Amino acid sequence: MNNTCHQHSLGACSPSQEIQRLRAQVESLKQALEASVDRHLRLMEAMPHRVWTASATGCVTYLNRRWYECATAGLQPSEAESQDNWFLKSVHPEDRERLRASMQHSEPAGWEMELRLRMADGTYHWAVARIEPVLSESGAVVEWVGTCTDTETRRGGPPCPPSEIAAQNRATESEKLYQLIAEHSTELICTHTPEGIYLYVSPSCRTLLGYEPDELVGHSFYQFFHPEDAATFKRTYGSTGSSIQTYAQAHRLRRKDGKYIWVETTGSFVRHRDWDTFEIVAVSRNITDLKLAEAEIDSLNREFDRLARKQTVQLKAATQFKDELLGREQLVRHQSMQAEQQVETERKRTEAALYFLAEASSVLGASLDYQTTLENLAQLIVPFQADWCAINVIEPEGSCRCLAVAHKDSSRAALVWELHRRYPASADGTYSHLRRLRGGETDVPWRVSICLDISDEKLAAIAVDQEHLQLLQALNFRSCICLPVRLGKQTFGSVLFVLSDSSRRYTSADLTLAEDLVSRAAIAVEKALLYRQAQETGENLREAILILGEHQHQLRTIHRLTNLLNQRIADLPGLLQVMVEAVCESIPGAQFCLIVLYNPDSSQLELTATAGPGTENLPVGRPLQTEDGVLSQVFSTGESRLLRRESRLPGSRLELPAAVYAVALESGEGLEGTAPAGGRLGVLAVGNWEDAGAFDPDDQLLLGAVGEQAAIAINNARLIETLEEREELLAVQNNTLARQNRELESLSARIGQQNLQLIEAARLKSQFLATMSHELRTPLNVIMGFSQVLLRQRQNPLAPKQTELVERILSNGENLLMLIDDILDLSKIEAGMRQLKLEPFNVAKLVRRTVREFRAMAEQKNLTLQVEVDLPDSHAVNDRSCLRQILANLLDNAIKFTESGGVRVSVRSKATDRLAIAVADTGIGIAETELQHIFEPFRQVDQALNRKYPGTGLGLALTESLVRLMQGTISVDSQVGVGSTFCVELPRLVSELS
Repeated sequence: MNNTCHQHSLGACSPSQEIQRLRAQVESLKQALEASVDRHLRLMEAMPHRVWTASATGCVTYLNRRWYECATAGLQPSEAESQDNWFLKSVHPEDRERLRASMQHSEPAGWEMELRLRMADGTYHWAVARIEPVLSESGAVVEWVGTCTDTETRRGGPPCPPSEIAAQNRATESEKLYQLIAEHSTELICTHTPEGIYLYVSPSCRTLLGYEPDELVGHSFYQFFHPEDAATFKRTYGSTGSSIQTYAQAHRLRRKDGKYIWVETTGSFVRHRDWDTFEIVAVSRNITDLKLAEAEIDSLNREFDRLARKQTVQLKAATQFKDELLGREQLVRHQSMQAEQQVETERKRTEAALYFLAEASSVLGASLDYQTTLENLAQLIVPFQADWCAINVIEPEGSCRCLAVAHKDSSRAALVWELHRRYPASADGTYSHLRRLRGGETDVPWRVSICLDISDEKLAAIAVDQEHLQLLQALNFRSCICLPVRLGKQTFGSVLFVLSDSSRRYTSADLTLAEDLVSRAAIAVEKALLYRQAQETGENLREAILILGEHQHQLRTIHRLTNLLNQRIADLPGLLQVMVEAVCESIPGAQFCLIVLYNPDSSQLELTATAGPGTENLPVGRPLQTEDGVLSQVFSTGESRLLRRESRLPGSRLELPAAVYAVALESGEGLEGTAPAGGRLGVLAVGNWEDAGAFDPDDQLLLGAVGEQAAIAINNARLIETLEEREELLAVQNNTLARQNRELESLSARIGQQNLQLIEAARLKSQFLATMSHELRTPLNVIMGFSQVLLRQRQNPLAPKQTELVERILSNGENLLMLIDDILDLSKIEAGMRQLKLEPFNVAKLVRRTVREFRAMAEQKNLTLQVEVDLPDSHAVNDRSCLRQILANLLDNAIKFTESGGVRVSVRSKATDRLAIAVADTGIGIAETELQHIFEPFRQVDQALNRKYPGTGLGLALTESLVRLMQGTISVDSQVGVGSTFCVELPRLVSELS
């Protein structure tokens, strides 16, 4: 059926029509490619140089028209192809040996030399010959391209004949024509330094990249490379040294709109006349359409191959389909018989498992005691599902205890007990030695441990010691399952199933049955625990009801007393009188009640309120005369006391009461009117004249609660008096505060207006700096660009004095541009406009590369410049350009202020997440009084106009701002005449911008 459907779908695709369409597209792409090749041939014919191409073996394949002016003019291209030494015949005999030596050592970089070329009239002209290889993607030479350019003057020999003068004029015109071609060529023609800095860019960059030539001159072309192509280019051509080389590279360039285009760039290393410097001339042509065409051709070829393979596979499948059907029929019959046997076996096993689970449910539900339930579970597991088993429970204190074991041979159950006594389960119910069978997953919360087959090697591996191994061997530990008994999210214990019979091993079906059994056991254990908790809760509830009934009367009494106190809270004497009367009514054994309060003026206890018989003649409002009585003791210690005296005659009233219980009135706050120690207000006491057994613990508890309420009421009454006194003072303070608030509002309005003015001033400053930097950069770039052009020109070289002046103009322009950049960077940082550009980079490489840039500056002053890098890991994530600028500023200062000795740069790790970079010099040093000002903008130690060391004072200020921007710190240690050390600490990894 599948093959039939597949053949129908193949017929719907129409492979022949698809192939014809693909061939038409390939033919169209070939025509476009031929048109592009024709344009390049026309360009080489129009060039003022002699251009030729040859195969990898040296056979000539092309000569442009300028070659017919030489002595080989009589040779046609077809004749030149058959002569490998055609070029040597046109060279002066004295120059041929040098030419042969250069040609022998040209691979694979090419060569360039100046020689004499014989013209058709027999004269010799000096010319510069260049030959470049065209390399494949693998680096092999596939073609040679050569040019021959006439020089302006002839070296030695007789005076130039008129024909040679005419040739020189033609050469000049050709040079102009070449310049015109470069200016109007659709291809990008440029020159750049070996480091990649553009020196000249043809106007075609406008259409090709969207940039003006001035926007590219002075910038590195690596800024416009695709990151992947830049890495490849640097790895292949980034370290050229001083040898003359050539390269051909297809890569991607980023346009001004952010899009990438494919270009093919051919570069030649051209050495200047001084043979000490050289530059690269590169020609780039847009091959985006070609790349797309190649991709389309590859896609079409792959599609064509796929369709062909698909058709072949379908044809083979059709021939094999019949044989497969016959084989499948036999296989289906065999599988059907096996399935019937397996279904029958599975049915019997399922029936046995269901019967076992039904019996287990009845056994687990037979008892509401979880210990009995688990012991019955162990007897049920053996021997149906295990040869022996063990059940563990986790105790409340966190330990694990083996609760029940069972063995099919009851005489060997003691070995199981011995095993768990000496090697018990862990606190979470697991077996630490069995975790090794799970591949060492000891950090993963365990759910199930299963090992279907335990060999002698595994048994020896899991044994803790030799005795443990002997016990496991005695119990014939061959296959095991360990499952947790879970009650919700809590683990109650675990069940260990073990097979010791050599003919039995656990399977996934056994695991499913075991999990079902343990789940039922967990439900039964949960019911037993709930039953026990219900019994305990019922008993506790009955006790709580009795206690609640006893305290209910006391709570009602306290509530009624609280209501009475709240009604008289503003009248303290009346409040106290109501309190003592209510206490006499509420406590059955209280015949009288009194309150004694502490008077801070006399530092004595005074009787304040009384109620009940026998208190009529007590001195209310006066201090107590005795200091050793019960009330004084309770007040001084703060502890409640019960005093009992036996009556001599029933019903008689003695001078002293038979029972007195007193409690201290404690204040939670140190208010006015409290005792110095403990904040006590006084004493509340009750008494009985006849019954010495009055005041049981409940009465004492009630009186203590009343005393707490009384202390609160007294505090509240006194607070109300204090608040009334303070209200008048608060009103006066409110008037003063309102006046001060009005003054603050007026002052805040003036400050807000000043802040707005400061913000506007900062904005105008930033705008002015940005505008001025732009206005100054444009003429500076023009001055520097023309200075570089004047220094590099070869046709009309400058005089030494002129060269010195132009170099001075270029140097001052670079210094002024650096000053503008520093001012603009500092302004951006202060305005919060400078953001970090986070990227991963190698700190060691960046430091060494930056130090190399200053080595020439140090050598001019005969200073040593050393680098020490001690980093186990040099990788960091931060702003690469900010770090380079920081290091450059510190190195520039160190070299500038050092006359002898040297500068040392050290890099080391500061903890695991920070880096420390130190720049130490042996220079003039900084005075201690100036250290606190060195990071201020425009601040220098020497502020005189005729100071020895020039500068604007922005370097360290900008450095300190950049360090803070990179979330780091900078410090300095310096001594006058000894030297200075600047230390920068930076985070190794900045994950997000603050």
